[in-house]
Amino acid sequence: MKNLINYYYNMNIDNIAEYNNNHIVFYNNRIYYFRKIDDSLNIYFINQIINNNKYSFFSYKIINNIYNTYITKSDNDNYVMLEIDQDYDKTIDFTDMIMFYAKSENFLSNVNYKNNWKDLWINKIDYLNEYSIKNLLYKNNIYSLYLYYSYLCESLFIYMNNIDVSLIKPSICHRRMYFNIKKIDFYDPFNYMVDCKYRDIAGYIKSLYYINEDYISELKYFLNTNKLSYNEAKLFYSRIIYPSIFFDYYEEGINAQYSYLPDEYEKFIKKTYEIINSYVHIDNIDWL
Repeated sequence: MKNLINYYYNMNIDNIAEYNNNHIVFYNNRIYYFRKIDDSLNIYFINQIINNNKYSFFSYKIINNIYNTYITKSDNDNYVMLEIDQDYDKTIDFTDMIMFYAKSENFLSNVNYKNNWKDLWINKIDYLNEYSIKNLLYKNNIYSLYLYYSYLCESLFIYMNNIDVSLIKPSICHRRMYFNIKKIDFYDPFNYMVDCKYRDIAGYIKSLYYINEDYISELKYFLNTNKLSYNEAKLFYSRIIYPSIFFDYYEEGINAQYSYLPDEYEKFIKKTYEIINSYVHIDNIDWL
């Protein structure tokens, strides 16, 4: 890897370290992140961020290679080089996150966006049903948990019918958000996607629940600092209900932990409903 970087970037590297199957590069008293990217990235969207210097706080500086392009190809893989901050491994706090989403909503104010979570989730359930049969997971104990969560989603889809998604603002988000996320991952533009902030916030709250951290204080802080409309509050609660983390683990074939048990998860979503409903009155799913 050193030879590859030396050639394409004219760097005589001082040191290199691995990070999440990618590389942290130390060169000339600066720190760089050399990372692989996949074909699913919205490169047009990334280019818009790169070329809009007014919003450069969204990303680390992207370094071009010797051919003056930011994508470096090697052995059928695509790589990019980012110059990152010295404190790249610092943990992002919730206040930083909320400020980021507010700024990104301004950045995307003219973007044509329509929330399509419900359709995506319906397709996900259809896929997981086929996946269960193909991989014989219906013979596994975890399948009974999957049946519960898929039934929960069927109720969720009905619950979402009267949400006016046309009123939801787009934001720059991440595919998955979690507690203790580092700056290197949060501000990496190649982790970005266009969605709405409730995707990230709900993911963050759920990750706190799964590791038994204090999600209640963070949820109340978010609701205190963001005045949600009925549509926003109901969409946010829908994202809380949707068991994205369980489905991730189910698809990977990992045995469910205690936190995935239905009784515990129901307590969690009931508690989040009580808190959200105390700020914005929203209807609930009857059987929960």
